[in-house]
Amino acid sequence: MPKTRKIFKNEVGDDVILDDLDIKLGEGLNGKVSLMELNGMKVAVKTVRPSLMGSNRKDSLEILKHEASIMKILKDDHVLKFYGLVHNENEWSLIMEYAENGTLQSRMAFPMTEEEMLKILADIVEGIQYLHETQILHRDLKSDNIYFKNDGTAVIGDYGLAIRLGSPEEIFDHGSSGHFLRSAPEVIKSEPYGIKSDVYSFGILLAEIISEESAEEFEYTEDFCLDFEHFHKNFVKRTNDFTGILLQLVKCCTSLDPSTRPTFIDIRRRLMEIESSTKLKENSVLI
Repeated sequence: MPKTRKIFKNEVGDDVILDDLDIKLGEGLNGKVSLMELNGMKVAVKTVRPSLMGSNRKDSLEILKHEASIMKILKDDHVLKFYGLVHNENEWSLIMEYAENGTLQSRMAFPMTEEEMLKILADIVEGIQYLHETQILHRDLKSDNIYFKNDGTAVIGDYGLAIRLGSPEEIFDHGSSGHFLRSAPEVIKSEPYGIKSDVYSFGILLAEIISEESAEEFEYTEDFCLDFEHFHKNFVKRTNDFTGILLQLVKCCTSLDPSTRPTFIDIRRRLMEIESSTKLKENSVLI
């Protein structure tokens, strides 16, 4: 595999050598993500486009630096690891863990067993619960921001829109959030919002997993909330106890009133109950 050696400086001025493998993992308006090697280890490297000029380049750099400032404090198996923010004369780059088994978005193109679904959901919930305990609001939770490591663990990435909270109860009344259809109604309407906005986004993600459809296909109310009854009637293909319990989670998580949405501690407890119940049923069948 051909390699192009690039030399950068890290935040304390030390040299960092990256071998570019000339494989593009992703691309956006402001930059790209490439596969490179750091000391023989494959890493994902997010780079601001050198061609960006003026305020666009400045804004993109600020977002990249902000994302680095969030990632460097995160230490959990369910979030992407941060390896450094580096620069040279031409570009700034963020070095992070390479999750080689793709995204949840690509995984959702194939049917999942109940066991697979539970494992993925448990990983996501554990990751978001950790973020909230670390007083981080993600604000852009969606399937293409969930990655799979080699061992199958789902990890949360993309922290460009994440913000640090002064306390778990802190409320915001400004600032952009993620994808319109996956953002909580209070965010879309520029009303005060807090950590329960991530819960709403998780509810939409759960609805996508259950239905094997994209949020773009769902119906929404005048208040920009998921029309749960329409979703239940038109998009749910499985009809069993397992799906029924997950549907109740979707309904609770996508409630219009943020105060009635569960916390991720509540959601994690419910998933553990589902897993225990599933195992009991399997054991009873074996007996």
